Amino acid sequence: MTVREALLERRSIRKFEETKLTEEQIRLLLEAAMAAPTGRNSQPWKFYVVTDEETLQKIRDGIGPHGNYPAPCAILVTGNENISNLWTSDCGAATENIMTQAVELGLGTLWLAEYPLEPRMESIRSIIHLEDGEIPFSLIYVGVPVVHPEPRTQYDEKKIVRI
Repeated sequence: MTVREALLERRSIRKFEETKLTEEQIRLLLEAAMAAPTGRNSQPWKFYVVTDEETLQKIRDGIGPHGNYPAPCAILVTGNENISNLWTSDCGAATENIMTQAVELGLGTLWLAEYPLEPRMESIRSIIHLEDGEIPFSLIYVGVPVVHPEPRTQYDEKKIVRI
């Protein structure tokens, strides 16, 4: 699989099989996340891997209807503004790397934005006790997809300004 193929095949998945991820799959996802660039190599992130069904259900309930998808794994990406003022960019790059790596592994993902949605951030904080300075950035559901949408590009020449 080429990088281009992985990028075009990455789609938001909302239906997952009950199949649990292996420790190797999780390690590869996190390794890809930590390969993302960060400002001054600050690495202002932390990754919480949630596979416990009770905790996953609390997260689903806390996020509400926009986050109630039965994935067997969720990865919470947090950033620390005390480490870098570029933490949102850094965490965004890590999130994208997780989702692109998942495609190569035959997994599907769904990115749920947490930051800057304060009610959702508070819900996550009440379920997963974060360290001081940690801010929930994204929650990524990961699992074996039930559906396999066609690859696509959303290339739009009208969104490009050539100078």
